[in-house]
Amino acid sequence: MVELQAPPELSAIVPVGRRYADAVVLHAEYKAGLDALGHSYELIYVLDGPCEEFAAGLRALLANGERFTVISLTRSFGESTALMAGFEHSTAEFILTLPAYHQVVGSELEKLVEALSDCDLAIGRRWPRAGGAFERMRRRLFHGLLGSVTGVRFRDLGCGVRAFTRRVLDDIQLYGDQHRFLAVLAERQGFTVREVDLRQSPADR
Repeated sequence: MVELQAPPELSAIVPVGRRYADAVVLHAEYKAGLDALGHSYELIYVLDGPCEEFAAGLRALLANGERFTVISLTRSFGESTALMAGFEHSTAEFILTLPAYHQVVGSELEKLVEALSDCDLAIGRRWPRAGGAFERMRRRLFHGLLGSVTGVRFRDLGCGVRAFTRRVLDDIQLYGDQHRFLAVLAERQGFTVREVDLRQSPADR
C-alpha cells in the first residue's frame, strides 16, 4: 500500500523577472525565514523568461542538495503570469509570494503568515521605510490617487511580500501588471485584507 504524502501547509512562490538578487544569498534568507515558521512548505521559483545568472545559482543550490521547484517560462510574460504559473503548480492552502530581490527581512515572514488568522490576504508594508523626500512624496501621491479612485487605501503596494488563502487566487485571475493591485482587487471582491508592518531589508535601497 502506497502512503499518500500530505500537501504542505504553505506554498512560497518567487517570480523571477528582470530584477533579481543573488540566488544563493536570497534563497538562504528566505529558507531561514520559512524554516522558522514551523510549518511544512514548498518553495517554487518561476523564471519569467531568460534569467541565466539566477538560474545558475539555483542549479548550484540543487546540486548541493537544496529542495525546491523551478518553473521556466519560455519568454518574459510579466510578474502576474509568473505568479499564476507558480500558483497553478502549488498545492498548499496558504500561499506566500516573495520578490526575487530583497524587500523585507526574512525573519519578518512569521508576522505576515500569523496575520492570516483573521484575514484572507496580508500584504507587507516596509516600515520603517528608507528613501529620500522625493520617494516619499511619490509614494504618497500614488497611493493617495489610487485611494481616491478606488476608495481603498494602502501604503505600500510596491511590496511583493504577501500571504493569502488559496481561494483569493481561485477567484482572481492576474494578468498584465495586476499583481501590483492584488490587494485592491481582493478588497473589491469582498476578501478581508490587512497591511502588516515588516522591517525593510537593508539591501532594499
